[in-house]
Amino acid sequence: MDPVLLGILIGGTVIVILIGLVVYYCCCCSRGDAANKDDRGQQQPHYYNQQRHQQQPQYQSQQGRQNYNNTTPNNNRSRDHIVSIPHVSVTPQELDLHGMRLHEAMDCVEEALDEAVPGTTVNIITGRGLHSQGGIPVIKPAVENYLNDNGYEYKWKNAGGMVSVKIE
Repeated sequence: MDPVLLGILIGGTVIVILIGLVVYYCCCCSRGDAANKDDRGQQQPHYYNQQRHQQQPQYQSQQGRQNYNNTTPNNNRSRDHIVSIPHVSVTPQELDLHGMRLHEAMDCVEEALDEAVPGTTVNIITGRGLHSQGGIPVIKPAVENYLNDNGYEYKWKNAGGMVSVKIE
């Protein structure tokens, strides 16, 4: 993953969280004396403001929708950019899936096999799954199922960490 893009994603997320905290504090923690008196002039606890208390759910819902609408397009653009970055390859017929999530890896596998030139071999490096959660491979079996379901001829190499797919 591009370090600059990762920095932007993390920075944007932190900014959104900080804005949410500031909005929450400003709305929920007002300590003004006039704002905290009820209609009879009785002092309410500092955390209670009847007018704001009644409007709070609507306001929070509106802020949540606005934050979602602001961040979703950026997240989608970032995802598309990350998936479009070519992974380290020795040749155009090699695809390295290390570091990808399952859905990203399967999208790349499908695209690579669809675009492969007939009569060639595509090497897909899945890894053996030793660093997967619990040491249980995720990408390797999914790739194997995809190849079986779509009738590809293939052979595992490198102690099961790479599969060579014959394109017909």
